[in-house]
Amino acid sequence: MDTLRTDDAVAKHATDSGKPIIFKVHTLLVEDRVALAEVTPMTNDEKESFPPHLALLRRGGDEPWALVASGSSKESPIWVKEILADGANSDFIQLWSFYQKGAAQSPTSFLTNEDLDRIAILKAVRSTAAIVNMQKDLGKEILLSNATVKKAGEWAWVVAEPHTADRIWQGEPLSYLVQKKDGKWQIITGIPDTVLSADDSTAAYAKWRAAIQKRYPTLPTDLIPED
Repeated sequence: MDTLRTDDAVAKHATDSGKPIIFKVHTLLVEDRVALAEVTPMTNDEKESFPPHLALLRRGGDEPWALVASGSSKESPIWVKEILADGANSDFIQLWSFYQKGAAQSPTSFLTNEDLDRIAILKAVRSTAAIVNMQKDLGKEILLSNATVKKAGEWAWVVAEPHTADRIWQGEPLSYLVQKKDGKWQIITGIPDTVLSADDSTAAYAKWRAAIQKRYPTLPTDLIPED
């Protein structure tokens, strides 16, 4: 992500807003020494977001990642085609194929800051007992930053970082599966502590995810991340 901040368009967003830029990551594909990333740049206070951005990156040996090309994800078929036509960039072809396949099959979408469903979903997260009780203990309001809300029909997956405004307290990132019932978004489940603290947390997470998919047949298979 640091490499993306060197992109001319991203640097201009930082200059124009006068604030550091962070990224909401939609897609990140890495194969050996090439990578493809689709992100939405936004200011670090999440008050301003910019058009989705797609970037192709490469690294050689122990060298850091470097930009090969980047541009608007909406216009990507135009400029990416030119990049892939260059024989020196043929190693991106497989990544681009995976990216296109995922875009065609995925029913999910990432909600923008102004989306009413996103606002309602984050409100539901702030209303959980864990957040409410922590606010009482601290005597301070808990905010949610770096929030990503991915929606598919009546389902959504939300990830956010809780903290107080003064950052004196900051909790571990929260992840919740939510569902819209009777017009209202409700928390269905989060990742259990037993999964996060398991000796093999990767295997425990995979088992938990499979159980959730089986329990809720209407849940899109690509909504909850695989890892």
